[in-house]
Amino acid sequence: RPDLVHLHMSSHGSFVRKALLFWIARAFRVPVLVHVHGSRFDEFHDRLPAPLRRPVRSVLTHAAAVVTLGDRWAGRIRRIAPHARVEVVPNAVAVPEAVAARSGGELDVVFLGEIGERKGAFCLLEAWAKLVAEWDPPFPARLTLAGDRGVDAARQAILELGIEGSARVREWLSPS
Repeated sequence: RPDLVHLHMSSHGSFVRKALLFWIARAFRVPVLVHVHGSRFDEFHDRLPAPLRRPVRSVLTHAAAVVTLGDRWAGRIRRIAPHARVEVVPNAVAVPEAVAARSGGELDVVFLGEIGERKGAFCLLEAWAKLVAEWDPPFPARLTLAGDRGVDAARQAILELGIEGSARVREWLSPS
């Protein structure tokens, strides 16, 4: 018998499958840690008919802890299940004390994934524009966004932000 069950949960079918495992573990009195991953989990909950929201709230409330990545998601989960024990785990990146000196050449910064607000692509473009504006003299770096969905909107944003000299957008590469 395990001491703890750790479930990674999203919405729709993922929730149904993980909720079943959740209640099996609870039946055996094994504490369950629920890690919510769905970027639209709150929308999934809110669109459910009222009777189906109860099982979602119940899973979150009866979990030993619900892990979220950041305070924004913690607030969303608390809105769904006010009595849930929500723990925030930062979506962390280890930042070194000092960065090794570059030996020349252009620095490539790459974003891969769905190009859209939900994944932060446009926020990244705005931050890049601010960074580029502060470079004096200009720093040899290029930002490349590669992915799907918001390709045309990202290209337009690059033009509007005036960063076409240091940022570009590529669609997914085909296998051929």
